[in-house]
Amino acid sequence: MEQAQSEREIINLEHAYWRAIQEQDVDTALELTDERCVVTGSQGYASIERDQFAQMLKSERWQLHRYELLGEPSVRFLGPDVAVVAYKVKEEMKVEGQPLTLEAADASTWVRRDGKWRCALHTESLVGDPFGRDRVSREPTDEPLAAQDAVANLAVRDLSKARKFYEETLGLKPVHEEGGELVVYRSGNSTVNVYRSDYAGTNQATAVTWTVSNIEEVVKELQSKGVTFEHYDMPGMRLEGELHVSSGMKVAWFKDPDGNILNLISPEGGQ
Repeated sequence: MEQAQSEREIINLEHAYWRAIQEQDVDTALELTDERCVVTGSQGYASIERDQFAQMLKSERWQLHRYELLGEPSVRFLGPDVAVVAYKVKEEMKVEGQPLTLEAADASTWVRRDGKWRCALHTESLVGDPFGRDRVSREPTDEPLAAQDAVANLAVRDLSKARKFYEETLGLKPVHEEGGELVVYRSGNSTVNVYRSDYAGTNQATAVTWTVSNIEEVVKELQSKGVTFEHYDMPGMRLEGELHVSSGMKVAWFKDPDGNILNLISPEGGQ
């Protein structure tokens, strides 16, 4: 009887957490969250502090409208003050203004500190084929991929340092941000996502290219802001100052503070 009551307490806590997210009740959600909560999902993993979590809950990018636990959750106590609960859940939400319904398998680890239970870890996996084959569209669509906007993703370790570079040095304007984990920029008709990741700096290829009409002027302006340009041994190109020049174009490479390789390209003569 006591075990059943303890399991029910954990399930009730999980429901309380979901309701707080649904109602955007930041105070209740933070009361149920450990000082640092590890989360994992289809985008990866992160260790989120409570103030970051509060900002995520206030985000207008997405909002949970309804949730439903599918079946009875499974609860296991790893000790008197540590419990794990797992279950399937159906979620109805709006993401960037569009309705979305999904089913997922979730799990939470609850720890009791000073007599209060708090969530220290939460995982979510979309229900479906374990190899993701059901997420690959095999049917032609009315809107071909070539007609859709693409997004550049840049991983960084220190988001505040990256923001200073992209906003003050490159002059990009942020259009959206999420809890110290992600900043979205618009550059012309393109979108650039700058997000915090432990894998920052591992890409050794060019990540983002800007086409400019007068590359010499842009290079000079960036140099005045402290940007250092990279020199490479490129077949078919000769180095002229900071520019790699071929018969058809001029290119200048540089890096952001995390080592992401960026470049400028200008058709020869600015045509």
